[in-house]
Amino acid sequence: MLSVLLQSALTLQNTVGSFSGLPGYAGPPAMVLGMRTHTVTAEVTRRGQTVKSVSQIKNYTKETGEITIFLPSNVRTGTTVSARNGVLGTVRATWDGEPVTFALDPERLNEIATPTEFSFDGKLRATVVVKPEGTHNLTVEYKSLLASTFAEDLQTFAYDVRFAPHWRHGPIEQLSLSLRYQQLPDGQSAVFAVDTTYPRGWQVGNAIGPGQQGAYFGARDFQVGEVLNERRPITFTYYAGGF
Repeated sequence: MLSVLLQSALTLQNTVGSFSGLPGYAGPPAMVLGMRTHTVTAEVTRRGQTVKSVSQIKNYTKETGEITIFLPSNVRTGTTVSARNGVLGTVRATWDGEPVTFALDPERLNEIATPTEFSFDGKLRATVVVKPEGTHNLTVEYKSLLASTFAEDLQTFAYDVRFAPHWRHGPIEQLSLSLRYQQLPDGQSAVFAVDTTYPRGWQVGNAIGPGQQGAYFGARDFQVGEVLNERRPITFTYYAGGF
């Protein structure tokens, strides 16, 4: 059984853009939740991304009540205004099919500010109700600019997994992440060539649908390092097509 441990101090630097990632939670101490599956599908373009995720969450106790769901909200060298207003723009989410509203959490986990630029790793938050021994589905969709390194014309799809240790029942049983390369009007792929991926195990350039090209990363019993400053997002860095 594959177990993946991500633990590194490397972060995205010299880039412009924003990204989110795997949800976390905070709830009553007696309530133990686990994430059974987390499935992500994303379409990457020359400069942007549309990301959708579905998480199946299980309550392994008879406790019931409200919990707070956290969603990573990270920006790199954005403007102060855009960062403080929620770098992901519009986020659409549902809990068991019912709409959920995420708001920017005032807590700053890690930030670097200058008079004109603002970079931070923050989070959005929403409140939901968990049933005794219940199984729940959380869906999230957002659009944002990719993390771009313009000097080298590189685009990076990044997916933050620092909240994985929140799920106290144990590792995430199954994590699946599929990228689809947008086809440009001239017939070219949005991805001209892949530069680097992290971690190992990506399947790159595989057909994932009729007329579609993309990449895939998956792991069972997925876990990460619990020290915030020693984590590294899942990344897929490429040269954009269409020039």
